[in-house]
Amino acid sequence: MANTYVTTATLRNKRTLILDEAVPHMSKQVRVTIEELPQAQMPTSFLVKLQAIHKELHTSGYQPRGKETIDTYIHEERNSWGE
Repeated sequence: MANTYVTTATLRNKRTLILDEAVPHMSKQVRVTIEELPQAQMPTSFLVKLQAIHKELHTSGYQPRGKETIDTYIHEERNSWGE
């Protein structure tokens, strides 16, 4: 009888699964059963979280400080050290 391995995965597109855990290397066909998990249990990748943060910042109108602003701040801070 064949071994059974149970793990979760993320459906990347209609034909690709990204497994959350490695399974032993097998060079043969396997059977896959898809069962949708509740949203709360689905792991979210770092990239998806980062994209959501960027989208929220953009939507809110947030403008990050520019290089000139940061350089001026650093210059002023360093100048205050001698005082």
